[in-house]
Amino acid sequence: MPAYIRESPASVTQPASSAERAGNKYANTVAAAAEEHECPDGYEGWFGSPKVSVIDVASGTVTTVAEGTKWPYRVLFSPDVKTVALPDLGGEELRFIDRASKRELSRIAFTGGGPQGITRTPDGRYIFQSLSKQARVAIIDANTRTVVGYLAAGETPDGVAYTTRTQPAR
Repeated sequence: MPAYIRESPASVTQPASSAERAGNKYANTVAAAAEEHECPDGYEGWFGSPKVSVIDVASGTVTTVAEGTKWPYRVLFSPDVKTVALPDLGGEELRFIDRASKRELSRIAFTGGGPQGITRTPDGRYIFQSLSKQARVAIIDANTRTVVGYLAAGETPDGVAYTTRTQPAR
């Protein structure tokens, strides 16, 4: 995959977005409306606000997936890039989408939760979904797509990260 470069407003060189590389007439509309989430293999850009759209970089084709979302907040790809997890902050749920077919596989309701930040373990076994309205993080088994536990996170957690480093007992 070639490296594409664009100039940011701060004159810092950054990789071009999927929308810019696609060069299609919808790219600016989609990119202006949402934060982009580049698929790890570089072939697609996923955008949310208020629906989720996918731009195929090679063809410039725009496909709508996950209609009915209220505020799709972030995008998380499985390690094999076959499944996409979409937290919907406004809809208070987490949706799982099959990347190839763009069809919904399942969803988890987080009523009153405010799902925002999302990450996974490197092996993809667990997903961590921050719940900003509940001051906690849900631990989700990625294979069964069910909540297996929660971690206290303090007030209004948003972005989350995973590390294998542990803290010594105090």
